[in-house]
Parts: sequence; C-alpha cells; structure tokens
Amino acid sequence: MNQKSPFFFHLILCILSVALLCPLISCGTASPDAATPSSGRQGTDTSQTATGSILTDAYQVQISYYEEQLRELRDELIRMKEEEYIATAAYKEKISALEEELETLQKDSDNNQTVPVSGKDPAKSETPDSPEPTSHFDKSKFKYKIVSGCVTIEKYVGEDAEVTIPAEIDGYPVTVIGESAFQQSICKKIVLPSTVTTVGWFAFYGSSSLAEITIPASVTSIGYAAFDGCPSAMTIHCPVDSYTSAFATSYGLRQNNQ
Repeated sequence: MNQKSPFFFHLILCILSVALLCPLISCGTASPDAATPSSGRQGTDTSQTATGSILTDAYQVQISYYEEQLRELRDELIRMKEEEYIATAAYKEKISALEEELETLQKDSDNNQTVPVSGKDPAKSETPDSPEPTSHFDKSKFKYKIVSGCVTIEKYVGEDAEVTIPAEIDGYPVTVIGESAFQQSICKKIVLPSTVTTVGWFAFYGSSSLAEITIPASVTSIGYAAFDGCPSAMTIHCPVDSYTSAFATSYGLRQNNQ
C-alpha cells in the first residue's frame, strides 16, 4: 500500500497536469485560427468602403452633369428672353415710325383737301391784313418766286410812281423783298404789306426819286445798303419801337413813327 501510493499519486498528478495543459494548448493553437476571421472582416470592411467610395463618385459625376445641363438651360432661357425683348423693342420702334408717317400723310391729305388747286387757302380772310388794296394788282409788273409756300419779290419791272405791294400773290404770302428788287427804280412811294419780314441787300439802292416808304412792324431784317443812294429827305413810315425804327435811327434816316 505504501509502495503503490507514490505511483498512483504520480499518475494522478500526470493526469491532472495533462487535464490542465490541454485547455491551454487548445487556446494557444486556436488563437491563430481565431485571427483569421477577424482579418476577413477587416478585408470585407475595406472592400465595402472602396465600393461606397466608387458609388459616391459616380453619383457626384451624375449630379455635376445634371447641374451643368440645368445651368445651360437657364442661360438659354435668359438669352431667349433677351432676344424676345430686343425683337419687341425693334417692332415697337417700327410701329411708332409708321404711325408718325401715317399722321404726317393724314395732315398733308387734310391740307390738300382744304387748299384748292389755285393754291389759295379759303380759310384765309379775303381781306388782306395790309391797308393796301389788291383788287387792281398787276403781278406782271413783278418778277417773283415761291419758296416753301412764301413769295419773294425778285424785281419790280413796272414804271408806276406809287407801288403798293400786295400781301399775297397766287394765294401765297409775300414775305421777302429780294436783293436789288427796287434798285434804281423811279418809284416815289412804296408800301410794303404786313406779311413782309425781310428786306434784302440793296433792295432800294439808288432810287433817287423815292420820297417815302412804309415798312410794317413785321420786318425784322434789313440788308446792307438797302437805302443807299436814296434822297436824304426820304421818310420811312414805321411803328415806334420796331426793328425798322431802330435801323433808321442807327443810319440817320428820317422816319415817321405811326
């Protein structure tokens, strides 16, 4: 009994030792195997991350494409609106120009309807504004021209001592006594109508017989040397404070203010 006890004792110790070491050995050998699944998960995670990145890039490309398309469409819309505005403005301008032309034509048409072929406007008074009679006026004694609806007396070719220029010839107002129109005439008395506004250069130059001349307030221009060579006793009948009165005063001409 005493001899077997140590043997059994050692046997039990060996069995216990083996029993204790087995789990340790199992754990030690299992550790490398256990690491393998972990490595697999890490690889899977990396693969999934890479795939997600690729998908994100693809979506971003598509988003950028659609944004660019949208931007181009917006620019095209703005351009079309601008073109439409320009076209509309151009049409409006053309319409306005045509309306103005139409209005002008209508006015011309109305004027042509109111003025007979003879050129005399019936709206005008049959009685001239000037005091001189015109019923016995002989226009053959005058050379004249009509410019822009107004008569310019170019030359008096008559031999009357007294001449009263009419307010109208052929239905148009007499507004200008032209250059040298009465130069060296034998007239003693001349009356200008109230329609005259201009007396040209040398208009009465050298009229040595001219004793008096009536010039209305409507005259606002008297040309150079208009009365040179006329008698010093010649009298200019004109309204006070008129242009002719000032002209006569500056040149020392005799005047009679009406």
